[in-house]
Amino acid sequence: MSKLTPNERKVLRMRLAIERPVHAQTSAKETLKTIGEEMGVSYTCIQGIEKAALKKLQISDSDYLYRRNEVLKIIEKI
Repeated sequence: MSKLTPNERKVLRMRLAIERPVHAQTSAKETLKTIGEEMGVSYTCIQGIEKAALKKLQISDSDYLYRRNEVLKIIEKI
């Protein structure tokens, strides 16, 4: 897990609402666009960062979407 870059950690934490962007307007998981605006990059860049982080953690897209609580346990440790 320590293999994640600071940006990868931040994106995953924001997407799962562990950490919120400064300008967030909701408490739900943040959109790629909102996170991109916060970090000063495009949503496609955020999407790429998110995919790279999940690959490093060996978390599949389906687990990320449908087994959120288990994924949260992993991500809270980083």
